[in-house]
Amino acid sequence: MRHNGQQPRRPYVWLTLKPMEMNRTLESKCREYQKTADYHLDADKPIIVHIDGRSFSKMVKNKFKQPFDENFINMMDETAKYLCQNVQGVQIGYVQSDEISLIIRKNRPESDIFFSGRLCKMQSILASMATAKFMSLSDDDSLYNFDCKAWNVDNLNDAITWLLYRNIDCVRNSKQMAAQTYFLHKDLSAKTTDEQIELLKNKFNIDWHEYPEGQKYGRLIIPQWVKLVKAEKGQAIEFERRKWSIIDGMDLKIQENQIKLKNMI
Repeated sequence: MRHNGQQPRRPYVWLTLKPMEMNRTLESKCREYQKTADYHLDADKPIIVHIDGRSFSKMVKNKFKQPFDENFINMMDETAKYLCQNVQGVQIGYVQSDEISLIIRKNRPESDIFFSGRLCKMQSILASMATAKFMSLSDDDSLYNFDCKAWNVDNLNDAITWLLYRNIDCVRNSKQMAAQTYFLHKDLSAKTTDEQIELLKNKFNIDWHEYPEGQKYGRLIIPQWVKLVKAEKGQAIEFERRKWSIIDGMDLKIQENQIKLKNMI
């Protein structure tokens, strides 16, 4: 029947269903939509995770000493170490400035990784874990937060290439930060980072090369196996446990250091 020359609207299908049928239909429909964005990374290939402080530049400049604040460095290192300790499949971590890189891959072919590589879970939970840990180390009321990206690479060499890329960026940032602490922007304009630290040495006798290695090349979070003993039924039982340690980084443009890094994983 027509009304005012128009076809009457049809009711939604689920409105004609019984309550139990309607609930099942709604759940099925909503879950189907949800599944379209439930991407999985390939758990059989290495995964790179990049966790970055959101809008940290201004906060770090205003709240921490320049160019390199030991307290901020320690907070970043401990946050990275916390992630390595609690995220299944992490092989190594790298920290520079306000960012953390993790390499994740299976320990054995039959083992699993963090949330089986579910991308939305990995990115959201790792960002929240980093934020929560960093905030727990902070002694002020600022609100810090991190974002997170995760993706596959084909092999371990490609994963190390990412660390090389971030290491080169670390050196560049380190030189700039050292120079910018003592010079105005206009004084450094159009100068390369090497020219900037040369100016720093000539005018203030501050040699960037004499800064601690961790401030120049970042820090690595590496696994080490330690032997422990526990008492069980009156007997001393030896077992091994993985312990994460923070060490100074190194210049990864040097091939020998790339080999050394690969042997750590």
